[in-house]
Amino acid sequence: MSDLHRLFDELTQGFNGEPYRLVVIDSLKAVMDLAGIDFGIGPMGSCMRLIQAAADRFGVTVLWLHHTRPGAAKADMGIDGAGGNSNITQVPFAVHTLLKVNRRGHGDVVRWNVAKLRGEPSRTFEYGLDKEKGMFKQIHGDLEEDRTGELLEQLFIQRSGGVSTTELDNTLDLSKRMISKQLTALVKEGQVQSVKKRWFITPAGGEALSVLMPELNPQITEWLTEGGEGGCG
Repeated sequence: MSDLHRLFDELTQGFNGEPYRLVVIDSLKAVMDLAGIDFGIGPMGSCMRLIQAAADRFGVTVLWLHHTRPGAAKADMGIDGAGGNSNITQVPFAVHTLLKVNRRGHGDVVRWNVAKLRGEPSRTFEYGLDKEKGMFKQIHGDLEEDRTGELLEQLFIQRSGGVSTTELDNTLDLSKRMISKQLTALVKEGQVQSVKKRWFITPAGGEALSVLMPELNPQITEWLTEGGEGGCG
């Protein structure tokens, strides 16, 4: 509580006569540990709401940093995997999740998922280091590279009954010609198979998808552990 008073005093005083606009708390776990608060009980949510009320009072934005263990992110961009406690996502206005992914031609890049929790649309960016100009640059892959993950994701979601080319055409903003081209390439790589005019993802496709979209790792791992049931093995 004394540290909270110190924070309030600092926010009241400002910096060189100017009010603070951003408070970064690194990390959420460190704050909870110092307070003796278990992640699985209500006081954590109360603590976060108290800080949120302070933010509103002083007109600042509070950024909580939380480091999850590898593989903790889930299909909904890691929201449920944020430390195993729903309080983390019930209180903030948005949850930003950073994941390392590999993009052909770019190497390792960072996928930045912005999950808006107050009715606004969520967004996803990928960025890496700009070796020529310095700092960061947004990664824009070619059409085929970008949509391979989306295509495999649709096949994974519909793995129990498969997906037709027409259904993919209605779901993805791609022409049937481009979808067929990508599916042909994925068949050659053993990542998808066609059964009775429906497309199914294979275990190899699941492994490839886990690299393209690491936020799906928990579901893919569970599916592969079960033998890839519902897809084509």
